[in-house]
Amino acid sequence: GLVIARRMAITDLPQLVAAFHSLVGLAAVVTGFSQYMIMDPTHLDGVHMGAIMAATFIGGVTFTGSITAFGKLQGLLSSSALSLPGKNAINLSMASASVVAGYGFVT
Repeated sequence: GLVIARRMAITDLPQLVAAFHSLVGLAAVVTGFSQYMIMDPTHLDGVHMGAIMAATFIGGVTFTGSITAFGKLQGLLSSSALSLPGKNAINLSMASASVVAGYGFVT
């Protein structure tokens, strides 16, 4: 990280923060996944499964949001709002599917 930080101009600091923040989200996803893989199934109660699911979900959202922020700040992605037909219905269905999948994973 130090080498990358020294090469970046001070005006590129927001992009640097977004890029490093995406690594934090990725680390949360990998940590949640690895905890699930190494745990003995007899010791995985609802609390542990809920924590693994929450860490993985929040890490995934953090990773994708930070990558999007980096792309927009760096000029790799358009900074205009994405206008999809029925985007609210898409968001609601994705959120519902995440809740149902999380419930299925925990129980």
